[in-house]
Amino acid sequence: MFFSVIEEYSAILTGHTAPKHLLRCENTKTLYRTCNLTGRHELMFPTRKPDAGMDYFKDMFQFMCFNSCPGGLNRRPIIVIFTLELSGVVYGRKVLDVRVCACPGRDKADQESLETRKKNKMKNLNTPPPTPDENKPSTSGETPAGSHNGRIKREKEDEEEFTITVRGRDNYEMLLKIKESLDLMNMVPQSVVDNYRKT
Repeated sequence: MFFSVIEEYSAILTGHTAPKHLLRCENTKTLYRTCNLTGRHELMFPTRKPDAGMDYFKDMFQFMCFNSCPGGLNRRPIIVIFTLELSGVVYGRKVLDVRVCACPGRDKADQESLETRKKNKMKNLNTPPPTPDENKPSTSGETPAGSHNGRIKREKEDEEEFTITVRGRDNYEMLLKIKESLDLMNMVPQSVVDNYRKT
């Protein structure tokens, strides 16, 4: 798995004991280290007894720049790994994907909207167009002699799938409506279409 160490080089923060660490802990007993093997930044802080009636304790953490900072994270994904250790023995581990942003509510809504659009797009791409039921008797009465062969040829041609690249959301939405209309038309018997056109 590829990872790279992200270091914060802000001139304002150079007075801190660990100016290159992106993550800081407000616990005064925190030790800041850099692993010699991986180059990862490490924060070590002691656990403490929880308050009465609680089964956990809280420590405050602060990220020194946003995911969008060009000099730091520059839109790269980051993870924070918490480990519970005693004398070098790891008793627990939790890995968190983290996104640091100025407006979490807006960014969450934007991300959810993007994910919904992606899911809908994939669903539309994976859903084959509906085909008429061949076992269903024709409602138009008898068919002319040559029309059966023409229908089979047309159905074989209709099995082909094509992909169109579209620029612009409005154009995409319009083509999606046209596709859905054509799919619905394929479900309607030809006699109903003919009656509709006569009126």
